[in-house]
Amino acid sequence: MSTPVDELRDQLTQAATLAVEDDTRNCIDTALELVEGLPQPELVECPVCERMGLPERIVNHDCQTGSTD
Repeated sequence: MSTPVDELRDQLTQAATLAVEDDTRNCIDTALELVEGLPQPELVECPVCERMGLPERIVNHDCQTGSTD
């Protein structure tokens, strides 16, 4: 399961590999450090089907269909 923080980290990492200027690379590295400091959502496991997800989605999902609606 990919979170917005994971996606941001991936994009910044990709940008860092493409950066040519040292100043640009330093700014991206600083942004990556800040992303690492962001709180991560806690994932929980459904006790019935062992599916992992955000607490509010696990509470409301249907174990028979695997739906997270």
